[in-house]
Amino acid sequence: MTNRLSFLNRYAKENLHKAKESSKQYYDKRIKHLILDMRNFIYVLHGTIRKGSKKLIDQYNSPFKIIRRIGEVNYEIKRGRRNQIQNTLIN
Repeated sequence: MTNRLSFLNRYAKENLHKAKESSKQYYDKRIKHLILDMRNFIYVLHGTIRKGSKKLIDQYNSPFKIIRRIGEVNYEIKRGRRNQIQNTLIN
């Protein structure tokens, strides 16, 4: 009984690993990384959902200026009236 359970546990882990690799390959085949320069402006998607009717709510915040590129998909942007600096993910 113990041997059977350990075999099934190993088998499940192997299948999980195969499924992860398959999903990663599928994602990597279709993804296009954007490369933005410092003159570009971007719109930021709202992170919170408000209660009530969502028909007339803006989904994106106004355009923000890109200050610099931090990583492959991470950028630093200026937002707000006080020009607050925020790190954001672009995908």
